[in-house]
Amino acid sequence: MAKHSYEEVEGQLLDSDEVELDSQFSHQKRRSSWQRTCDNAYRLFSFCLMAYIASMVTFPGAFKRSCSCQAEETAAAMLAEEDERRPSLVPEEHVQYVVRPEWVSLRHPWNLPPSKELDRAWDKLLYALNVRVSPDELDMINENSTNRVRVEDGDYAAVIGVYHHMHCLNNLRRIVHWDYYGPLLAKAKGFNPEGYTKEHSGHCIDSIRQALMCHANTDIYTIEWVDDDAFPVAPDLRSKAVAKCVDWNHLDSWARQRALLPGRFHTLPGPFPSSAVKKNQDELS
Repeated sequence: MAKHSYEEVEGQLLDSDEVELDSQFSHQKRRSSWQRTCDNAYRLFSFCLMAYIASMVTFPGAFKRSCSCQAEETAAAMLAEEDERRPSLVPEEHVQYVVRPEWVSLRHPWNLPPSKELDRAWDKLLYALNVRVSPDELDMINENSTNRVRVEDGDYAAVIGVYHHMHCLNNLRRIVHWDYYGPLLAKAKGFNPEGYTKEHSGHCIDSIRQALMCHANTDIYTIEWVDDDAFPVAPDLRSKAVAKCVDWNHLDSWARQRALLPGRFHTLPGPFPSSAVKKNQDELS
């Protein structure tokens, strides 16, 4: 019985050589497993790196566009936050709204050909093209005063956005009818030909484009066939939409109170040699 027990134990035991060989084999097995793990990780890293480089070479614009879009979104968010903090110089009671039909037919005096009467209508619209803004008001709307044009009493010369767009539109209107306005303006006192160059016209066109796209009108116009002397068998636009518009008279009445009128003011000398003389309003716009 004892022999049997011994033989069972002896059959289960390993001699010293076998133990050493088994230990070496286990160690090699562990090293082999770890080496395979490292090799696989290295291959995976190399694959990812090569894929990234390949995508950068193949689609460089996609990454630039992504960064550009993120930068634009950040800039837009910053501008929106700044706009919320920026107070309006025009009082609320002078920014009122009226409702009118979206589509209004051309009417008097805007349907007139180039004439003194039509020019008087445009002059009335642009009476307050240039306005004065006090130093305190400039600070209130967070505008930098460095190198800004000032008038003799210390106020600053400024232009309300919509008046600038109307001024540009009027200049383009005159260019369209240059056969009438060219000779007329050449005789006018203080005429500034720079306001009618291709460069200035390009500026005006893009300024109006930006304004239209910024304040996009999303009403729908339908197209209707008409048959009359002015448009013989031609399509015309129609719309029954209703528009909510700024009441021009309220806004204009505020602007007129601070208008800088031609010949009634002079600017202070500027910081640069070309601006170191007094100028009148005819050279401002």
